[in-house]
Amino acid sequence: WKQPFGGRELAWNFTLLQGALGYRHAEGVYWTLPVECVYYLVCTALLLTRSLFDARRVAILAAVLLVVYAVLVPTFARPGARLDYDGAQWFLNLSIMLWGTLYRAHVDARAELRKLDGIANVLFWTLLAGYVVALPLLAWKTSTAYMQNSLWTYVVGFAIFLVGTRLVRIETRVTDWLGRVSYSIYLFHVIVFTSLQWWLLRMPAGSIWRTQPFWAYVAGGLAIVLGVATLTYYLVEKPGMRLGHRLAARWEARAAPAPDIARAA
Repeated sequence: WKQPFGGRELAWNFTLLQGALGYRHAEGVYWTLPVECVYYLVCTALLLTRSLFDARRVAILAAVLLVVYAVLVPTFARPGARLDYDGAQWFLNLSIMLWGTLYRAHVDARAELRKLDGIANVLFWTLLAGYVVALPLLAWKTSTAYMQNSLWTYVVGFAIFLVGTRLVRIETRVTDWLGRVSYSIYLFHVIVFTSLQWWLLRMPAGSIWRTQPFWAYVAGGLAIVLGVATLTYYLVEKPGMRLGHRLAARWEARAAPAPDIARAA
């Protein structure tokens, strides 16, 4: 916004590697996208090592990542720290995403992950306690308000997630639709509102476009966001998911053991 942004910086932003290479983010809200890409790589590694559907291995990896994060937290304030706060958050984020895989196996009988039992079940509940109990303690021990606020947002997010999936189930056509397009809402809400702000600032100060109540701009912006999100869901997301399912089906077909023709006969 009113800052020079070179072509090289923009090009690296399309790779999602700009942060790792020292370039500025074109859109700060997209910081989660590189984390998601790394999570997909982790899942690929788990798949290739026959661990993706093994609850025990997934739980152990999630626990290791959380322990690494907990060890790194006290080092943030020290001079010459190997990782800053944002870098260390990758371990926490990846741990939580893996725990989400375990959570689905816990609540959804259709999940492909094996049933949680033994050490997987112990780690599942231990990790949950770590996220909702240990994180506030870490926040209390940290020295900066930024770190404290960030850690508390994780706890609040977990509380909303657990209440919304276990206690207060909201199932309507509207909320189901909002859930389907929520990822596109996340991707485009800043773009829409920033574009609206840019356009409004170019209008005359006393024009009808600049003199409406605040709620009118919020409502109008939300309507545009929902329209854009719906279009991108049906034109980009849904076809992409269909393609992913087809590729996964081909992978499963190749990985399936060949039928024993002689035994079948």
